[in-house]
Amino acid sequence: MITGKRMKNNQAREHAIYLSRELCGVTNALLGQQFGCISGAAVTLTCNKVVRSLEHDKHLRTKFDEIKRRILNI
Repeated sequence: MITGKRMKNNQAREHAIYLSRELCGVTNALLGQQFGCISGAAVTLTCNKVVRSLEHDKHLRTKFDEIKRRILNI
């Protein structure tokens, strides 16, 4: 479990939440439980924040694509 509920600007955690949501297909509430008892709404807000970052940062998008390929073994 990745914790750190009170930590601010924990990008690694935010990115892990986003990738988990993208790749696992579980509910936001369940992801919230796994990531330190945050609400489903907080998961949505975190994912939206990461999506905005990915739209503006091509280097970050490339890194995410590479991580996804490695996880999915493509």
